[in-house]
Amino acid sequence: MGSRLDEVLDDIRGRHDFTAVLVVSDDGLVLGHSGDLAQAGQGAAAFIPDLIAMSERVGKYADFGEMAMASLVFERPTRMVVARKVEATTTKQQIFLVVDTAKTFPGLGGEVKRLGQEIIQVVTMATGGAKNDE
Repeated sequence: MGSRLDEVLDDIRGRHDFTAVLVVSDDGLVLGHSGDLAQAGQGAAAFIPDLIAMSERVGKYADFGEMAMASLVFERPTRMVVARKVEATTTKQQIFLVVDTAKTFPGLGGEVKRLGQEIIQVVTMATGGAKNDE
């Protein structure tokens, strides 16, 4: 799956001037990446599903509504990492899209959502539409 997905991620990173883009499976494995986060993100990827699950619980218990995405802001270097859960509409397969950016722009959340749908299609095609067994 790596090469087609990595091509899509390279294109997305270039179009939006993101520092890095990382796609993580629901069990914390890196499915594809583009940019500087690739090395550091390998270890952090395992925590992304838990980060999203915790953020969803906070939103539920605080009555904030459905979570759009989680964001982390780091001091050195100044950067923001946003993560979003994406589920395929025709299967139960889900991925986590992680975007590392030094700057934000109006509509970032909506764009990350749209990009997630673009990426899940590539992942679903590459895995033959595999469904996660529960």
